[in-house]
Amino acid sequence: MNVEEKRPSSGFNLVQIFLFTVSVFALVIVFSHYSVKCSDCSHVFRREGLQLDLPSVRKDLEIVTAAEHFFGTLEHEKVTKHLEEQIQKRIVKNAKLEVVYKKTFSDYGNFNLGPLIKVYRNLVNLVVRIKAESRASRNNSAILLNCHYDSAIGSPAASDVFVSCATMLELGRMFATGKILLKHDLILLFNSAEETILTTSHAFITQDPFAKDVVAFVNLEGAGTGGREFLFQTGPGNASRILLEAYASSFSKPTASALAQDLFQHGVIPSDTDFRIFRDFGLIPGLDLAYVTEGYHYHTQYDTQDRILDDCISLSAANVFSLTKTLLQNEQLTNATRNHIDPNSSSWATKNARRSKVLERSSFVFLDVFGLFTIVYSGTFEIFLQVVLLCLFLFLAKRTFFNVKQLLYYLLIVIGWSISLLVTNFFIGYLMHQYGVRLSFYNFRYNAAILYLVPALLISLAYFSFFLPYMICAGRKGSNFWNIVENTQVHLSYQVLDRLFLTTCFFYLILATAILCKGITVYFIHSGLVPLFILFFTVKAFHVTLWASIAGFLLAMIAHSAMFLNTFVMLVDFFFPLFGRSGRMFPPDISVALLIAFAFILTTPYYGNLVLRTNFKTRKIVSVLLFNFFVSYLLVCNLTMYGFPYGETRISTEKNYPLSYRHQRMWINQFDRKISYHNGSVKKDSGVLLQSLDVNGFRYLKPNNGEFFLLDDSTHGFKPIKHLMPFECNKGLPYCGVPQYFPRAEMIPESYLIPVKDRLQGFPASEWKIESEKLSENLYNVTISFVPENQHTVINIRFTKTDVDIRNCSFNLMGAPMEPVPLSDDKEGDNYFISYLSGKANNQDPLLLWILVEKKQSRVSFMTSLSEYCFDKSEPYSSSHDLNVIRKELPKWITPTLWTSTYNAIETVL
Repeated sequence: MNVEEKRPSSGFNLVQIFLFTVSVFALVIVFSHYSVKCSDCSHVFRREGLQLDLPSVRKDLEIVTAAEHFFGTLEHEKVTKHLEEQIQKRIVKNAKLEVVYKKTFSDYGNFNLGPLIKVYRNLVNLVVRIKAESRASRNNSAILLNCHYDSAIGSPAASDVFVSCATMLELGRMFATGKILLKHDLILLFNSAEETILTTSHAFITQDPFAKDVVAFVNLEGAGTGGREFLFQTGPGNASRILLEAYASSFSKPTASALAQDLFQHGVIPSDTDFRIFRDFGLIPGLDLAYVTEGYHYHTQYDTQDRILDDCISLSAANVFSLTKTLLQNEQLTNATRNHIDPNSSSWATKNARRSKVLERSSFVFLDVFGLFTIVYSGTFEIFLQVVLLCLFLFLAKRTFFNVKQLLYYLLIVIGWSISLLVTNFFIGYLMHQYGVRLSFYNFRYNAAILYLVPALLISLAYFSFFLPYMICAGRKGSNFWNIVENTQVHLSYQVLDRLFLTTCFFYLILATAILCKGITVYFIHSGLVPLFILFFTVKAFHVTLWASIAGFLLAMIAHSAMFLNTFVMLVDFFFPLFGRSGRMFPPDISVALLIAFAFILTTPYYGNLVLRTNFKTRKIVSVLLFNFFVSYLLVCNLTMYGFPYGETRISTEKNYPLSYRHQRMWINQFDRKISYHNGSVKKDSGVLLQSLDVNGFRYLKPNNGEFFLLDDSTHGFKPIKHLMPFECNKGLPYCGVPQYFPRAEMIPESYLIPVKDRLQGFPASEWKIESEKLSENLYNVTISFVPENQHTVINIRFTKTDVDIRNCSFNLMGAPMEPVPLSDDKEGDNYFISYLSGKANNQDPLLLWILVEKKQSRVSFMTSLSEYCFDKSEPYSSSHDLNVIRKELPKWITPTLWTSTYNAIETVL
């Protein structure tokens, strides 16, 4: 390859470049940290002649979050009563506008969320409608604000999400004063059961007459404890642009990312919100806002009201008030298309096609810039920008490269560097996952930076110092490998280095185009904005690099680096706590290693040509120091308590602010089991099922676990739990043969069973029976009927795959095909999961379900189980001596969630 002999006019000190770059990154991190802090926004209300009654909001929080209030518990009934009183007192009685308040009870309803079948009846919704004074005979369009006031099991649910319900009470009071001009009605929905898998929002959107008037909604959620509210979902349809523009114009200190929407909607995050119900079953455009700070406490006993600062309540209330006001005064929403689905109107195929048509039109990119403002643009503009960038790069490439072959040669070098980074980090992450301390970054996040960022630096220095110079200059006559490497500055000209830089830009243009093309053909991936912005700022920097100084280049790259780093810090804040409850969905250490490698690839390769202009001896010394540091830190992490994943950390300097508890989560369920076989035999037993929710499982709770740092340590509670037995899935029984409230057996990394002798005393059992009626030679109608004695019931049915075909069923009004839940431990059977929720447990008419089955064998047997659950701590059978003993044995770094249940299985023969 022809290489110019022009020697660079000056060299640059690697230490200076390193210090400059690190300083920029540190400033971005510090700025990102302080930009997310909340501030008092009472002036927003004073401008409108209003005042936020913060003491009332705080009082509501203190009263409601004094105890957990999962649906069906006595505490939940108390919360419902408290909300009713406050609605009457603060909204209805003091309203200057017409206000309609109603407490609704749902009829029978059901829906599918993938393979989960949800059945419900008699569920409560508290609905307040504030009518627009200026609209007498026009249409009844309305904006919906939604929150749920039930808690997760074992959590007081301050951030998830009663703080939003308390805020909504205040917003309802202010809008009802008539001081704000309303062009639409405002509907406040306080729904009673979201944590039971989105049931009451479905009851509202499919059964309440008000739902047909809703033209847009804002869903208030929580996935952390306090902080700012994060916009992470929007859509469906083009009307969502109106909502995004309203968000951009009204939110102070916004936090938003279309990247998070991609990750959430494509299953990376194991969670869901009412947004999905309003979107999929109502086809209403909306925004999904959630608290995401300190997700370590999400759905735990530590989600308490003292973690939510007054300034954060003020900021959230002001933002939601401004957003709602903007939407209520937007006349464009009056003509927005209403796409509600009538569950009785057409076949499932027709409705599903209609839903898909609306959903695929949601193609808007949104993100905040350091919490200062929000950028919103359409997918069409994204494609246009992509084409402009491509043309610009082609123009620059024509002036820089001799031919296409030369461009491809440089492109191969850049791709090789990227692959070497990904492979190295994957290997280190794999070693940590298999043999090291998993989740070492969970309690101390900077462990991840050192374990996975330092190797990336080392590989980059080695690649740019050894391999790359040799690849470019190997053709020089009389030059050997070490001569080329040690005299890089002599052999590489500015033009060669600029080619390297432009090739890097071209590589990311290819990456962005590939992402975008995949989005067009499969689904629109808004995450294409990340490489797109990188390319935009890189083009600017490239002009500086060609015709100006290195200092100019560095300054130009600050915009690109800061933009991406801010997004990366946001992802770290969101994802690191998520790994504590993601089970075996993906190995955390490998995922974080690849995430850091990918971030490094997108952020730093443009600095490669600067590294090549530095002294080889300096690069060599820095590489040795980094290598020694990495090996030493790796040993410290794996051989001392410094790498232990669980503990407590102080995250705030606020007076009396509680510690952040980074604990291991565990579900503990004591159950009584009865299995009745067709031949008349009956088996009864009892046990306690323990399920860990993170990848470590029971690693630190078994005797002789082999962890070096536990050998002489007695201060952290590392004592094994007695009588632990590995739980193995019983393939012949429905859903492994134990009661499981959530269909997440595939996610649980490890389960253990402790047999117990004493059965639960006083647990009410529902009467139920299974009958089959022969309709034709091989066609049977199987009916399941029971009178529920408990509000939470799960029916599991297991058929052998080769025995039957399911033709139809009663518990799916939408008519979707009945899907089995995934269960890799039972490959021979199909397991069906039906979750039933009732607002009243006793004195109800029997619930009747039927399944039309065609058998394919002469004799077919199948198993059906009915599991009932108690989460109410006021009931005597909600706990037991065995549960209390196990809880006391747990170390302090475990946060358990406990309940009791029964499992009654019956074999049926056709």
